[in-house]
Amino acid sequence: MHNAVELFLKVGMVENAERVKETTDKLLDIYATNPDGKTNVLIGKGCVCWSCGHCGLSKDSERSKDDSKVPPGPCNKCGETEQINFLNVTRKDVLTGKTNNLPWIEAPPMSEEEKKKKRDAEISAKRAEVEAGVKEALEERMRA
Repeated sequence: MHNAVELFLKVGMVENAERVKETTDKLLDIYATNPDGKTNVLIGKGCVCWSCGHCGLSKDSERSKDDSKVPPGPCNKCGETEQINFLNVTRKDVLTGKTNNLPWIEAPPMSEEEKKKKRDAEISAKRAEVEAGVKEALEERMRA
């Protein structure tokens, strides 16, 4: 993925490079927290879209999960069907030295209700942060 980011940056496609990093970071975060098998996640073959830089499961990931001859895509972000490649996520086993293939894991998309709750929580947190800053500034002014 590092090479994909380098390529996107070299040709001036900064948004695509950022998207590769963002989507790959999400995958690595899931693996870093050692998935427990109980958390709701989607698992399958990852793809990289060379049109938009999205890395993740394709819109048709269920179809490609069981058939290795199925081409990758379409992109789950932009719908691209031609400029897509499968990704091989690998990890070297420290005990055996053997390289193992890992599936792509990502959180399922949020429902509209979940998105609204998340936005509301972010707004509430920001409001609390601003109010605390104002309160602190007023207290500082009163002391001076």
